[in-house]
Amino acid sequence: METTGRQAIIEVRNFSFRLGKKQILRDVSFTVAEGEYLSIVGPNGAGKTTLLKCIDRLLTGGSGRIEICGRPLESYAQKKLARLIGYVPQGDGQGFAFTVEQLVLMGRYPYLSPFSPVSKEDRQAVRQSLELTGTAEFAERLLQTLSGGERQKVFIAAALAQGARILLLDEPTTFLDYRHQDEVQGLLARVNRQSGTTIVSVTHDVNRAALESDRIVALREGSVVFCGPPPEIMRAEVLEQIYGASLLLVDHPREGLPMIVPRGKGDGGRGKGDVARGRGPAATTEGRVHPSSIINRQFTPSPPHPLTPSPPHLVAPDPSRLSPLWTLAVLAVLAALVLAAAPFVGMQRIPLGALWSGGDDTAASILWRLRIPRVCLAFLAGASLGLSGMAFQAVFRNPLATPFTLGVASGASLGAAVYIRLGLAFSLWKISGESMFAFAGAALSILAVYGLTRARRGSSTATMLLAGVAMGLFFSSLILFIQYVSDFTQTFRILRWVMGGLEKGVGFDEVLGVLPFAVTGSLIVFCMTHELNLITTGEELAASRGVEVRRTRMILFFAASLMVGAVVAVCGPIGFVGLMAPHICRLLIGPDHRYLMPATLLFGGAFLILCDTLARTVMAPTELPVGIITSLLGGPFFLWLLLGRRDDAGMG
Repeated sequence: METTGRQAIIEVRNFSFRLGKKQILRDVSFTVAEGEYLSIVGPNGAGKTTLLKCIDRLLTGGSGRIEICGRPLESYAQKKLARLIGYVPQGDGQGFAFTVEQLVLMGRYPYLSPFSPVSKEDRQAVRQSLELTGTAEFAERLLQTLSGGERQKVFIAAALAQGARILLLDEPTTFLDYRHQDEVQGLLARVNRQSGTTIVSVTHDVNRAALESDRIVALREGSVVFCGPPPEIMRAEVLEQIYGASLLLVDHPREGLPMIVPRGKGDGGRGKGDVARGRGPAATTEGRVHPSSIINRQFTPSPPHPLTPSPPHLVAPDPSRLSPLWTLAVLAVLAALVLAAAPFVGMQRIPLGALWSGGDDTAASILWRLRIPRVCLAFLAGASLGLSGMAFQAVFRNPLATPFTLGVASGASLGAAVYIRLGLAFSLWKISGESMFAFAGAALSILAVYGLTRARRGSSTATMLLAGVAMGLFFSSLILFIQYVSDFTQTFRILRWVMGGLEKGVGFDEVLGVLPFAVTGSLIVFCMTHELNLITTGEELAASRGVEVRRTRMILFFAASLMVGAVVAVCGPIGFVGLMAPHICRLLIGPDHRYLMPATLLFGGAFLILCDTLARTVMAPTELPVGIITSLLGGPFFLWLLLGRRDDAGMG
C-alpha cells in the first residue's frame, strides 16, 4: 500500500464510516502519491463512492484519519480545501440551465469574495480549462443541450478551473458510449500527464482502470482487499476474491495485459472450474484465453471523431436576447417610471405641482400622506417577496417554492388573528399592535421550522421544507378555529386581513417598519449570489466547490423569512409575487443569480405597484385587496408553470 517514492498527497489511515446503523467502510488504509493516477474498483455497495465523498469531506463523522498534503482533513476551511480538491460527481447535469461558461466559472468560487467581480485571472483559468478539455466551442451553449460525453467533460473543466492539485471522479464514464468513454479517459490521462494532477477515480470498468491507472485499490464490503499495480489485479483468483465470481480473461492484443471478457453464449451457469479451464483448445491453465481464439486480425485504432453537434433547435442562448446588463438597465428604467407615475394615478387627479406642495392642499396631502407612502410600501413588499421566492427556489431546488412555503405567512396570520380575537387596540413606537402580533407569529414560525430542522442531525432541505409545510397547515388550522369562535365583526376583520392589502395607514410609518428588514435581507441575498448559483446545481457539488452549504442555507433561510415576516406583518399575505417574479426574470435574464437578484428586486417591486394601482382603480371608488389581483394573475401562471414547462431554468 506504499507509494512509489513520491510524496503522499492523500493518506487514509484506519478509516471507518457508518451511515446510521450500517457500517459502510471498515478500517480502510492506503496512500496516493502526488501526480499518481489511482482507480478504486469493487462490486456495487462496496463503499467506493462513500470513500470518495469522505476524502472530499462531503460526508463527515467517520473514525480514523484522512490527511491531505500532510494535514488532517478536518483542519481545512471549506474554500481552502476546494483549492486542493476538485470533485466530479455522478450524474449528467441535464437539468442545469446554465451555460457551459457559467458552470465552469463556478469552479472559481474558492477564489471569489462576496463583492469581488470576476477577474482576468478567473477568466483566463476558465478559458484554459475549456481549451484543455476541448469544450471551448460550447462556452455559450446551455449545458442541458450537450450530449452526455460533452457534459462530463464540462464538469471536469469546472473542477480543473478550481486550480486543484487533486481530482476526484465518481464513475466518470457511466452512461457514456464507447467513443465518449475514450474521449473522457483520454482527457483524464492528458490532464494527469501534462499538469501532474493527482487523479482518484471510482469506476466499475476494471479493464480501463488497468490500462490507465498507476495503481488500483479494490474494496469489498467496505474493506480494502487489494492495493497494487494493474497487472497484479488482472488475475482470475484476485478478481474472484474481489467480485465473488469467476471471470474469463483474455490478453489485450496490443498491451498484453489480461482483460475481462464476457464468458460467451450459454456460459452463464458454468462453475469455477469450468471458467478456470476456459473453453476450446486455446484455453490455458491460468484461466486466460489466448487472443488468437477470439480475434484473427490486429486492432487498428480509430481516428478521433469530431464531436457531434446537438440538434440546431437545442442550441442556446437566443442571440436576439439582450445582454444581462442591458436587460437590467431596461428593468431599472421601467421600475423608475412605474415608481414615478403610480402616485399620480387614482380616483382623484393629482397635479404634478403637488410634489412641491403647490396648488390644492388636499391633493398634496393625498399625494404625500397616502399615495407616495403606499407606492413605496408596494415596491418594498414586492421586492422582498420576489427576492425571498428566488432564494427559496434556489435553496430547495424547487421551481414551485414561494416565500410562504415555510409557513411564515400562516404564522403571521395567526398572530394577527389572535390580536383581533382578543379585541386589543394599541400601538408602540408608531407600530400597530396588529403588526407586532403578526411579526411575532412569523418569528414563531421561523423558530419552529429552524428547531424542527436542527432536531435531526444531518437534516436536508427536504426536512426543512416538510417542516415548513407542516407548520403552515397547523397554523392555518388554528386560524380557522379562531375564526369559528369569533363574532361576525372579528371574523370579517380576520378574513379581510388574510386577503392582503397596502391600505394600512397614513404616512411613512409602515414603510419605515419594513425598510430595515428589506434592506438587510436584500444585502444578504446580494452577498450570496455566487452561493445561490452553486446551490442550484446541488448541495454536494456546491460543497465540493467550497460553499459551506449548511451555514449558507440557514443564513438565507433567516434573511428571506424575516423579510417575508416584516412584509406580511404590515401588508398581510400577498400571494404569488414570490412565485411569478423570479420565473419571469429567469426568462428575461437567465438563471445566473448575479443578474437575477437585481432583476427580481426591480421587477417584483414594480409588479406589485402595478397590481396595487389596478386594485385601486379597476372598481373605483371601491378598492380591491391587492392580494386578490395577484392571486387572479398567479393562479393561471402557476398552472402554466406546472403543466406548460418541462423544466424550469436553473432549477435542476
